[in-house]
Amino acid sequence: TPRLVDALVVFALNSGELFAVRRTDGRLVWNVRVGPRGKGLTRPLSDGHALFIGARDGLYALDVHTGGVRWVLHKGLLPSISPVLVDGTLCLVGDDQHLYGVDPQSGRLLWRWPLDVAVEVPPILTQGDDKGPYVLLATRDGQVLARSYPVSAQAHERAARWHKAALLWEEAGDVYRAAQAWQRRATDLARRGG
Repeated sequence: TPRLVDALVVFALNSGELFAVRRTDGRLVWNVRVGPRGKGLTRPLSDGHALFIGARDGLYALDVHTGGVRWVLHKGLLPSISPVLVDGTLCLVGDDQHLYGVDPQSGRLLWRWPLDVAVEVPPILTQGDDKGPYVLLATRDGQVLARSYPVSAQAHERAARWHKAALLWEEAGDVYRAAQAWQRRATDLARRGG
């Protein structure tokens, strides 16, 4: 499935090639081979600056305008379905039945979370409540599961999940930041009458 990125249409072929053409006239802007020759790619994802695409040998980040490789994350990570981006984290399911969190700027692996189910469609990530965020997974046997997944204390603060942020700051030994988060949670609860 093609992906529209600014003035470009980006699409991948089963051969492992990725193409970018101009939306206005279809003129080729760039094309690159990603991953092993002749192997299919996941649908590309973009944050407007980079393209993220899974290949049989890892996750790639390419420059949107040139197709140049920004970084590659191998680490045994073989994306089986397209990545998604939420709260500044790339999330993807590997063929090893793990959900991965990756920093989109550096390609650094942030976390790896085991799944006890086989997943065949991209996960859906949602903010959820004070105990979130959640990943929604559709399994091979037709179940839909919601699971909390790990994110940083800063990401919890950005989403106003003060309870989770406070617990993570405590765990990190930053009592000042933990106290600030607990105070914000108490203020929110007082506003809601709880």
